[in-house]
Amino acid sequence: MIELVSELRLDEYQYLAMTTAKGLATGHLSAVYNSLALCGEAGEVAEVVKKRWRNHGVSSGKQYAEGDRLRLAHELGDALWYLSALANAAALPTWLPTSEFQRRR
Repeated sequence: MIELVSELRLDEYQYLAMTTAKGLATGHLSAVYNSLALCGEAGEVAEVVKKRWRNHGVSSGKQYAEGDRLRLAHELGDALWYLSALANAAALPTWLPTSEFQRRR
């Protein structure tokens, strides 16, 4: 079972994530590196969803198996880390409202 360890605001997460950043994630090419890594992680998220779709169909009401849920949580966590690193490289807060969010309000 996936348990919530703690609740963090996105700006808190971004700060903590950057305390673990090393190498290419922090250098002068960090925006390039982190954007490519974010794309890679998004692909891994899509892979988990694709396999569920392939194995169970789009409209099967079946829930994700625990192993699939854990893998999806892991990949989403990786994507969030790289999103935070990319925002940090551009001196932007992760929580910056997007135009899409503003449009839907």
